[in-house]
Amino acid sequence: MLPITDRASTRAEILVGRTLATCVHPYAAWRSRSIKNRVLLIGGVVTVSYIAGLCWLFTAPTLFR
Repeated sequence: MLPITDRASTRAEILVGRTLATCVHPYAAWRSRSIKNRVLLIGGVVTVSYIAGLCWLFTAPTLFR
């Protein structure tokens, strides 16, 4: 049996947990956020998609040689 710890969660742990929860349950994350946080959520999704697309475009020519 694991010991029970009484320490508080750090900000990094909370950020990682909330980010994973948003990825797993995007509809619930959308409904539970304020308008400001929804704009940040959309901005984050667009930014990550843009970076992923650029990375794919830069690496795709080397993958198919």
